[in-house]
This record gives sequence, structure tokens and C-alpha cells, in this order.
Amino acid sequence: MGKMVDRHTWVGGFIQDVRKPNLGERVEYGAGYGAVEVNISGNGMGSHLAQIDVGAYKKPHRHAAGAHLVVVEGTGYALMWETWDKLVKADFHKGTIYCPPEGWFHTHCNTGAQVVKHVALRCGFAGIGKIYQQRLSIKHGGDMLDRDEEGPEIKKLFEEELKKAAK
Repeated sequence: MGKMVDRHTWVGGFIQDVRKPNLGERVEYGAGYGAVEVNISGNGMGSHLAQIDVGAYKKPHRHAAGAHLVVVEGTGYALMWETWDKLVKADFHKGTIYCPPEGWFHTHCNTGAQVVKHVALRCGFAGIGKIYQQRLSIKHGGDMLDRDEEGPEIKKLFEEELKKAAK
């Protein structure tokens, strides 16, 4: 039915419960973020399982259109922007589905009392459309913002939202 082939990759056609795995941390995306790439049925569709620890958020990044994120546990928000002056905040909870627009930077933030888990499903075949390097910092030609590049608004809003959630 399927198996882990390395620390961050599942290959197979069946996952009993996407909420169950404790996903290994992927520090390159920020402390408290874990993910497993999922190769189901020959990888005709890209997907991954992700978790965001309480009080953590993924480094901002951008990618091609069509990544549908289904929240299966937890609460928080996605912050998305095409330009810094037009930040869009979308609250999420278990059962929410959202899809960041093509090329917009965005981050996934956990402001709740439990781990956020989501499933990301996306199209994406090599050679079609713009190739994004969402695992590489923009200072190295990629499409991810390191903490020192993300702008103070991101951290400030996150800290404010954590305080609100704690009340």
C-alpha cells in the first residue's frame, strides 16, 4: 500500500489517515515546520502532508498556481501578498481549503492550541509554466524568504495574533 522511502518521502497509493504521521522537521522551511512529500500513483499529481507546531509559522514562499491546501487539524491563518502593501489574511481551521494565487508570497501560521496539519494537492508537471524554487532563498535566486528577508510586518502580525488567541 505504501512506505516511507526516506525521511521526507512517502511512495504508495494509500494513506490510512493523513492526520496520524508525526512529520519530521524541515528546518529549511522554519523551526516547527514538518513535511513529507507524497508520491501517490506515479506522482501524476504533486502533494505533501505538513504540520506546523503551536506558535510557529512556515517561512514565506511562492509557487505556481493550483496548490490546494486542506486543513485537517488545528487553527491559524494564511498570510498572502502580491505586493507588501496588499497583505491578505485568511483565517483557517479544520475543514478549510484555500489556494494561494500564482506567484504570491504566503505563509502558513499556527495560532491555535494544537499542531496544524494540512494536505497540499497540486498539479505541476516539469517543463510547464514558470519554475519556482520555493526551497531556495531569494538571496540565492529562489522563491523563499528567510526570516531576515520577510519584513517586520509578518512577525509583528503573528505575535499579535498569538496574543489574541491566548485570551
